[in-house]
Amino acid sequence: MSPEAKDSLVFLLAIVVAVLWLVASAMLYVPMLYICLGCGGIAYAYWAYRHGRIHWAKIEYEDKKYEKAIKLCEMQMHAFPKDEYPRALAAYSAYFLRDYQRTVIYASQALALRRENADLLLIRAEANLFLRRYEQCRIDITEAMKLGKTSWVIPWIRANVLIQMYDYELAMSDVDSQLLVQTRPDLASLLRASILQAKNQNAIALAEVESLMGRVSSEYRPSALMLRGLIKCNLGNYDSAIDDINVALDVQPDWSELYINKGYIMARKGDLNGAVMNLALAKEKETAQSSGYVESNEARIHLISGHAERAVMLSSQAVELGPSRAALNSTHGLMLLRNSRIEEAKTFLDKAIAQDPYEAEAFWFRAELYEKMGDTETAKKDQRIALDYGYIPYL
Repeated sequence: MSPEAKDSLVFLLAIVVAVLWLVASAMLYVPMLYICLGCGGIAYAYWAYRHGRIHWAKIEYEDKKYEKAIKLCEMQMHAFPKDEYPRALAAYSAYFLRDYQRTVIYASQALALRRENADLLLIRAEANLFLRRYEQCRIDITEAMKLGKTSWVIPWIRANVLIQMYDYELAMSDVDSQLLVQTRPDLASLLRASILQAKNQNAIALAEVESLMGRVSSEYRPSALMLRGLIKCNLGNYDSAIDDINVALDVQPDWSELYINKGYIMARKGDLNGAVMNLALAKEKETAQSSGYVESNEARIHLISGHAERAVMLSSQAVELGPSRAALNSTHGLMLLRNSRIEEAKTFLDKAIAQDPYEAEAFWFRAELYEKMGDTETAKKDQRIALDYGYIPYL
């Protein structure tokens, strides 16, 4: 029998027994004690109705049965629209399911009922980070800090936001904050390696992440493995990079970004069939955070296969899904360039470099564009920047 069915049965039985007890007590003129017991039965019935479902929801949550917990919380929300707790519990359950859209919805409902909940603000901030809502994420962090919240989670989330906004110097200041370094040195190292990799300092980034592998928590080990795989890919060590991604997939087989990055590495290695297979798996497990990257990588594969028109259509879809992502704009710029749409290509390549001045591919692709325009001097400058960043051409 389901928890909600048990609650309903307990509630009905308690009401029936309590009413019969009161009627019998009145008819038989029994002592007041029995009448009090009858009233107690009614009070218990109300408690079961008011708190029974949330009690079972907490049990399901503790057992990591998050969907069941959410279902019970939703029943409680419907019965008691002004109750904050089931909405908060549903938000945490959705977060652990990596369902960040529902996390934001439930957290927002709970915060509308009681704003002074710093922990819930941080959960919503992290969900907004994964949904690419960076400004809202920063607002939630600021509000949590105003409520007196001090936690390593704050510099962790804020640094991740700044990395996604390509503000690497400011991100590094959060990484080096004593709150993060002293409390979670493993995550500080993970972020530092991420920033170094984003700035194309791959050899230093690899040393940082290697020093991290023996001490990173199990929760963040797949992230560290994925990062190490990408760094190795940038250094041209494709087989070892794929090995790292495979180990991460053993732990988190439903993480779409792992399949995207594996597909990207396989395409660079020349294994197009393997790349296509992994991108198809990524599409099945796609999240808001990975939106656009499947299409962008598919565009690259179609370009290599000689289908330039199909490639530009896919890259166009990618930039519609992630207009603020420099890598997506860079890829679209190349697809336009290979379709002889020079002016449009330049617009997107310039945009990518303006968004992220460390986007090595964009410089390499723009060098090709300048060569086609006859500006060999500027082409050589862009080409030199890309090579200085360690870019290994493959398209």
